[in-house]
Amino acid sequence: MVVASGLVIAILLPAGCSTPEHPPAAASNEDFSGTAVAGGTFDDRWASITLDDARRSEIRTILAEAAQDPGAVEPLTPAPHGVRFEDIPRAMVNAAPKVEMAILRTEHLPPTIEIDVRDAAGRLATVKVRCRARGPLTSMAYRIPGSDVALERGELLAAVDAALFGQPDGADPADLVDPLVQALVDHGARIDDRRLLPERYRFTLLMLDEQEAVLEIRREPAPTIVSWTATAGTFPRPGIAQRLGETFMNCLRAWGEVPGPASEDRVRKATGAEAASDFTPTPDAARTETASAEE
Repeated sequence: MVVASGLVIAILLPAGCSTPEHPPAAASNEDFSGTAVAGGTFDDRWASITLDDARRSEIRTILAEAAQDPGAVEPLTPAPHGVRFEDIPRAMVNAAPKVEMAILRTEHLPPTIEIDVRDAAGRLATVKVRCRARGPLTSMAYRIPGSDVALERGELLAAVDAALFGQPDGADPADLVDPLVQALVDHGARIDDRRLLPERYRFTLLMLDEQEAVLEIRREPAPTIVSWTATAGTFPRPGIAQRLGETFMNCLRAWGEVPGPASEDRVRKATGAEAASDFTPTPDAARTETASAEE
């Protein structure tokens, strides 16, 4: 009896320690919850699901309603003017190896209002309003900073914030300049200058000799779409800067040939410039860019 019991235990223990394999979602009809990647490996079987009749009917209804609305389904077309502003990041990824550079830093700068002011004491400062999609961001910097400007800075920034608070969401930055200037003047400031900078991308790259190059691309109205400026090295190296800009534009035009949505939802309403895809292409305005290199 003892021997027989031992055999039974020996046979049952391996069976009790084994864990049955869960069937994939396609077989079990379970929603993908990410549990399959918890162990560090991804099983693409868990990314699929078998639809039942109710879900299949719901999806067909949604697709049919979208197809009935002419404005809901937009065709994929090449960039009407040869380039798209939205393709800038991926074009830079392609361009950097071609000029033997590495991307160190990428900055996406929203449309920015800059106003040079003098406070009641005559001290010069610059007020900046970054018109981000999630809300404006204000700042103020004195040319000669000091602890004695804290009160004046706080009062002027409060005036700027109050002027922005009454503006509608997604307002054009060009329409914000005059209200901001008036708010600053009402609080005793004098205006020296004002600027409206468009949406920009700024890339800092590392060259083979471990010096940095900078390429800045700005959004422009159609048909130009983008303009760029480039610098290379501690001391001016215009040849390398020009090659960087031209290589980037070649990659950007290549991406412009790839079909994309007819209109881009990612285009900010507050850019002050229209998207390339919002225009009808013309025969003589297909691929125009403004290119300049700082020397």
